Amino acid sequence: MNGLNTLMLIGKLHDISKTNDAFCISIIVSDQDGDITLPITINEHLYNMFKEHSEENDLIGIKGAIGIDNNQLCIIATKVTLLSRKG
Repeated sequence: MNGLNTLMLIGKLHDISKTNDAFCISIIVSDQDGDITLPITINEHLYNMFKEHSEENDLIGIKGAIGIDNNQLCIIATKVTLLSRKG
């Protein structure tokens, strides 16, 4: 991965989904204007791990990059870490 195209996000897990061959998690991040839900593309291994071991509103960290998939801008995760379980 190119060092100029690296991002890190921390947010609450919103949803884990699979459509056709695409695996995705959605996280909620907050800023001064409110909450934003971001879809994150993940691989099948991360999908299976998070489907089994996480719940909605768990705090997670994502390391990844911005990419293009089917001519659309997307965030592609290279590492996803469970930071804390919901209270």
